[in-house]
Amino acid sequence: RTTDTLVMSPCRYIFVEGLMIFTKEDLTRSFDFKVFIDVDPDIRFIRRLRRDINSRGRSVEKVIEQYMKQARPMHEKFIEPGRSSADLILSKDLDPDDIFNKILAAEKTGEYGE
Repeated sequence: RTTDTLVMSPCRYIFVEGLMIFTKEDLTRSFDFKVFIDVDPDIRFIRRLRRDINSRGRSVEKVIEQYMKQARPMHEKFIEPGRSSADLILSKDLDPDDIFNKILAAEKTGEYGE
């Protein structure tokens, strides 16, 4: 949610993340290695519920309404299809160090999978 541009110098790894990152085909074609982090829908909802109540001052009812009318259908339409363009799918709530190590191991060996 910013218009700032960050100029990067060439380096071995550049990590790019974002909720809608796989929705732009021309962008995903430029990536050498793509990771999709699959989080259980219940966990996604609980995280949103906590965030929207604590940080955005929304009521439980408003969070549920917005989730059911917008967030959930948009996830199914735009986010979930990105799974098919990923080189590696990480499931469950893994420790960040485990995720990083799995990405590096898969990238080095070329053995991708869940």
